[in-house]
Amino acid sequence: MHSDIPQKSIQLRMNLEKSEKAVTTAAESYEPSVVARYLISLCTDFNKFYQECPILKEENESIKIARLQLVNVAQQIIKDATALLGMECPEEM
Repeated sequence: MHSDIPQKSIQLRMNLEKSEKAVTTAAESYEPSVVARYLISLCTDFNKFYQECPILKEENESIKIARLQLVNVAQQIIKDATALLGMECPEEM
């Protein structure tokens, strides 16, 4: 791993990769709480990432784009997970 990448970015990316497994596990076990717990974990990691890693103020354009991509993926997964749980996700907070 690259030493210049903040740990919170790595942690968020690793958590994003767990979304499919969480949904599959929940479906196979008929346990929607698996998705709920995953969603809490993802939102916690996203909040830490957002606090530690400036996005729009980032001067390096490549880093800014990469962080925006992480935000977009996280947003879509959060939206999908809340829909699976029968909840609506606000567009802005």
